[in-house]
Amino acid sequence: EHQRILRFDAPPGADYDQNDDQREHLVKWLFTRFCPATDMHLLRYLLSQEIAHAQFLKFCTSPLRALALLIFENGELGDVPQLWDLHSASDDLRDGFELQFLCGKGWGTTVSYLKDIGLLQAAQALNRARDCEYLGEWHSATRSHFHEAFGDDQRVG
Repeated sequence: EHQRILRFDAPPGADYDQNDDQREHLVKWLFTRFCPATDMHLLRYLLSQEIAHAQFLKFCTSPLRALALLIFENGELGDVPQLWDLHSASDDLRDGFELQFLCGKGWGTTVSYLKDIGLLQAAQALNRARDCEYLGEWHSATRSHFHEAFGDDQRVG
């Protein structure tokens, strides 16, 4: 039942997702109270639904970027291909979804992993994006942005 009310659901011919508001509310809650031990499955499910939503809209939403930041902080290298697919889906999505989101395990580790699994185009893109080597300032600014946007002064969890 919960997956039904949280999944991306745009009726045929519609230009909206009827479950967008429920997901956004849950993303805001999850962002401020995330617990890796219990919430990774929910995080990955919500991320998959927000990716479908972004591909439908042809731009990145704030909930998608917040979920990607949680993946950056808590995810595994196995999460990177899905994020790369989103980044490379269109020019609009590429412009709205920073490559830094892929580098939660570090720039060099991520580049090596992408080469190992055969995603050479992704590895080359990260090699060209030298600012991905310096993630501290980007991470701090991005996290601060969401704390302000979601009305939360500090992360609980």
